[in-house]
Order: sequence, then C-alpha cells, then structure tokens
Amino acid sequence: MPALNKPLTILLIICTSFGAYCQKAAPILIAPVIIDTVEVKQTSTVTRMLWLNDTITIGTLVEPIEIDTAELLKMKKAFKDDSPINDKEIAELKANIKTGAQNCYSYALEKYFAHHSSFNQTLFSQTTGIDRPSAEAILSKYFSSIDSFSTDSKQDLKKQLPNNVLVGFVNKENWTTHLVYYNEGVFYSKNGVFRPIEFKSLKKFLKESYIYTQQIVLYRIDEDKVRKSKPMQ
Repeated sequence: MPALNKPLTILLIICTSFGAYCQKAAPILIAPVIIDTVEVKQTSTVTRMLWLNDTITIGTLVEPIEIDTAELLKMKKAFKDDSPINDKEIAELKANIKTGAQNCYSYALEKYFAHHSSFNQTLFSQTTGIDRPSAEAILSKYFSSIDSFSTDSKQDLKKQLPNNVLVGFVNKENWTTHLVYYNEGVFYSKNGVFRPIEFKSLKKFLKESYIYTQQIVLYRIDEDKVRKSKPMQ
C-alpha cells in the first residue's frame, strides 16, 4: 500500500470538516411563509403566502387524492352512462386531477429556477398552481424585462431568443395570460389540466393556442432585487 501524502491528507480532512470553504456557496433559498388559508376544497387547498416581499395566492394539491364517488356518478349520468364506477375510472380521474394541479405560471417558474444555480425553491412544483396576479407580481418585482416584441412582427417571431428566459404572452388588456420557459431552442409549456409539452416554433404555437396574444415579453430574474428582499433564508 503506498504511503499517504501528508499534505494532501490534511487538506482532505479540512475539506471534509469545513465543506463550506471547499465548495461553491450554497444557493439562496427562497422560502415562502403561509399567511392564511383562503379555501379548502376536496382536492386542493388555496392559501395566501408571503413570497419575498409580496403576497401571492397558491393552490396546492391535497394528497392522497380522495374521489367523491357520488359526484362522479352524477357526471356519468349526465353523459347517459348508468354503469357502476370501476377502479380504472377512479385511477384515471386521480391522474387527471394530479396533472391539472400545476398551471403554466408555476410550471414555468419551476423550470426557470431548476436551471438557475444561484437560487433554490420548493414552492413551484407539480402540486401547486399560482394565479395570474401573483405571477405578474413576481415578474414585475423580481424579474427584469430584457426584450419585448409584437406578435405582428413575423421577423421577431422567428428570431433566436436568448437562453434561460421566461416568455410572457400578453393580451390587449395587458394581462400575462401564459408563461413558458425557454432554453436552447426549446419552449417548455403547460396549459391548464394538460400535460407539459415542448415546442420550437413560437409562431406556430401562437397560431394554434394563443391567437389573442399581442406582445411577447422576455424576463430574467433580477438577483439584486431578490437578495435585498425579506424575508429570506
């Protein structure tokens, strides 16, 4: 067995004992604080939370998912189906409820932070949805608009976008009706109760799904604003 290199051994011991000095700084944790519960439903709980300096509204999936069989029977009868409920139908309904728990805003923010090593968060996930006013508050307070263009511009719709950005779809009322994450030529989108999708043509996606969009806005997080905001851990 070869003799141990004493200086190297000492260095390894120091690194093991004081990992903070030998590793890259840990990402900043953005931890929400629950303020109150707005509504409790059978499959979700709606709460108001303090996210940095802003109050946002979050819907969270309640697990395990419980199915109201009486309501399910009513739905079947509405479609003139008098057959008894079977396990397959319950399983499919549970899967649909779980898929629909996360909306476009939560999905885009989750994807964005997953690709941003400076920050760490657990709020935006497959079990949470966020309403439009809350999403717009986050974008306006903690992100910066780095570019915007009209959907009437065929040239802009075809141009290559910068990597690692959020893409907001804004209608004539100036509402951000949809939010997606973009990186390396791919748009990552989730629409309502449907499963997440990936697409590459912004022009085609607008034509098929969001024809009322009038402006596209690109966002990147403003790290200084986040670091200066409280509460934060």
